Amino acid sequence: MPEDFGIIAMAMIVVGLVEVFSYLGVDLALIQRKEPTRDYYDTAWTINILQGALLTIFLLLVAPLIGSFFNEPRVVPVVQVLAFRALAVGFENIGTVAFRKELDFAKDFRFGVLKKLLTFTVTVSLALWLQNYWAIVAGLAGAPLLGVGFSRRVLCAR
Repeated sequence: MPEDFGIIAMAMIVVGLVEVFSYLGVDLALIQRKEPTRDYYDTAWTINILQGALLTIFLLLVAPLIGSFFNEPRVVPVVQVLAFRALAVGFENIGTVAFRKELDFAKDFRFGVLKKLLTFTVTVSLALWLQNYWAIVAGLAGAPLLGVGFSRRVLCAR
């Protein structure tokens, strides 16, 4: 239903704004370093995890306020589920930054496209099965989890 897309839009406005305004750029710091050590990568990964945890907690706490603001109680559980995207993104392998640092755009492109294709396939499959807006929520929330698994697999094969 069209109003179902509105629920997703309301939730993603808030989740997206929080994600954009909380971007710390630790990946850019790694790219800027001439020869980052394993400690730099570990520190950047830790910062990403902590940031994701804090964003998740923040979004879980403000979800009821978002529902009140939009006067739509159905948006509250959607925001709560989408809050865990930030945590999952924090666990994505920081080593994928090496693709951009080494200017290996082919690997970076393949990684990004395959991750999106996998997410698209899962989301469409869920939409055919569930036939409601929770398929989109599951796809949006599950995409970072797929990214975590995929980033581990890509870098382990490297």
